[in-house]
Amino acid sequence: VACGAGAVLLAAVERVGPHGVVVGVDRAGAMVDRARSEITHRGASNAFVTHMDAIALAFPENVFDTVFCGFALNGLPTPDLTLREFSRVLRAQGRVGLIVSEGWWWEGDDRWQWHSALLKALGIRVDLEPRRFAAPQNLLAMLTNQGFERVSVATENYPLVFSDVDEWWNWAWSHGYRQILERMSSSQLERYRAACFGHLQDCPVQGRLQVFLAVGMKSST
Repeated sequence: VACGAGAVLLAAVERVGPHGVVVGVDRAGAMVDRARSEITHRGASNAFVTHMDAIALAFPENVFDTVFCGFALNGLPTPDLTLREFSRVLRAQGRVGLIVSEGWWWEGDDRWQWHSALLKALGIRVDLEPRRFAAPQNLLAMLTNQGFERVSVATENYPLVFSDVDEWWNWAWSHGYRQILERMSSSQLERYRAACFGHLQDCPVQGRLQVFLAVGMKSST
């Protein structure tokens, strides 16, 4: 769900093998097109992608063994109802797997203090207030409240290492951070890019990403 360009979807294709079927859905038509192109490029004949809203999955009940949602649940307006929809389409004892990253990737990282100051100088407001999933317990409680069993949530910190500033720039446009970039005017974006490249051109481009990895099982009753 919210498959984007297909990172999680394509990993699932490798796991299910030739006898499994993987279906990706996304609200953004451009993401659906990109995922389809990648599927065609890899020759994954058992993978399909379609345009669909996470809160209204156009599938009957009890049809999937697993539902994955990576880096999207916290961006949806009604995550509790979304999880209820995941449960509806899962078979009994079907599993849900979530990757949730609530904070921005530069928060709490001393190497990127200049970045927050830059956004402020450009007049770009970014919400840094506590969020729904600021703590793993919140995610665990929401899954439990929606009837999932054997729920567990692990916290992981992953290093972000880029080969150069161009790779970082392309990465910045490939996920939820693009909503900030898209809010900038052309002049703001030009100033932002120039300032970032100035900071990063002569030093290693590194950071970290904290995520919650959650799994749960639909009840057998």
